[in-house]
Amino acid sequence: MSTHIHRLSHGFTLIEIIVVISIVMIFAAVSAGGFSAMRRTVALDISADTIVNTLNALRGESQRGTTCEGMLFQVDKAPEKITAPYANATRTCELSSLQKSPFTWSRDSAVSRIQNSAVESGVAESDQTLTILFAPPRGTMTAPTEEKTLTLTASNGRSRTITINPLANTINASKP
Repeated sequence: MSTHIHRLSHGFTLIEIIVVISIVMIFAAVSAGGFSAMRRTVALDISADTIVNTLNALRGESQRGTTCEGMLFQVDKAPEKITAPYANATRTCELSSLQKSPFTWSRDSAVSRIQNSAVESGVAESDQTLTILFAPPRGTMTAPTEEKTLTLTASNGRSRTITINPLANTINASKP
């Protein structure tokens, strides 16, 4: 009588499992960096679009209301919504009675630069603050008086620009 011992092989060896886990961990580590950069870039795009949409909504509010509506931007600080009474007699916004309120802002991006879009003699003028106000009844931009560019920069170094043109009464965000 012959006895045959059959070794049944169901499954993987410990070495095979360790190799597969190592490969999966390498792929996870490589993709985590790319995912983090992508998340910051998407947050930057959302911040730029949010600013453009908010400014357009504030323009609409000033058309329907009796107050000047707008935003205040400062380099390396979160933007603020601002409201000022509108003086019908002088057709101006009363900046002495300016009210500020917080604006929801992504922590991954910041205003890194405010400058005049018109570059004279090759040097761009840079500012630290930018106040944008819309006055009733047409929602006309009262400040600034010349085209300005806001540069938003994410923590990963990527940036988006927002161009504010008071003469054309337009606000546009650039895409890369």
